[in-house]
Amino acid sequence: MLYWAEGSKTIPGLKFTNTDPVLIKMYLTMVRSCYPIDEKRIKIGLRIRHYHKPNGILNFWSNLLDVPVSQFWKIHVKKRSVQKRFRKNFQGICFVYYPSAAIQREVLALGQLIAQGIDNDLLSSFNG
Repeated sequence: MLYWAEGSKTIPGLKFTNTDPVLIKMYLTMVRSCYPIDEKRIKIGLRIRHYHKPNGILNFWSNLLDVPVSQFWKIHVKKRSVQKRFRKNFQGICFVYYPSAAIQREVLALGQLIAQGIDNDLLSSFNG
């Protein structure tokens, strides 16, 4: 359901984006435990603000997700809002990508089935 709510549906493969380290960690932990994935194919992208220290942010996400720095794409620094600081302890935007259209289709289909079950239960409660 995390992927169904926050994951990309337009590109082939699993791409999950969020700013919350707990959600990112939970998502990647579930993918690792539910599917036989090749750890070397996981890619991580980061978008940070001008005031972040790129190496610190890179090491934070690498340690949290247990993904080597070599599997991170080049960090993108957002150029806007130079005058204004944002949330404290904000670790940037993290994109977790795994190139498997087959797993993506399965995850989205499971989300649809769950949603249909919720819709049917909701309709039953109104009609019952």
